[in-house]
Amino acid sequence: MFETLTGDAEVKRVRDAVGPQIQQVQNSGKLVEGGMFGDKRGGFLVLDIDKSSDLYELLGGAILDNCYI
Repeated sequence: MFETLTGDAEVKRVRDAVGPQIQQVQNSGKLVEGGMFGDKRGGFLVLDIDKSSDLYELLGGAILDNCYI
């Protein structure tokens, strides 16, 4: 999540949008590994995809618009 997202309402809005998308990634069968960073806000995903366009479809706007990729 971008560092510029601050304030409880804004952070909640993004978490509410990203959460279901993360669930979709988990259910896709393409997630190899994922987790949260311990020292700052953020996390990582290791995905097994066949082509770059799969990445955009899998992550969706919620993640692409609000997170570093």
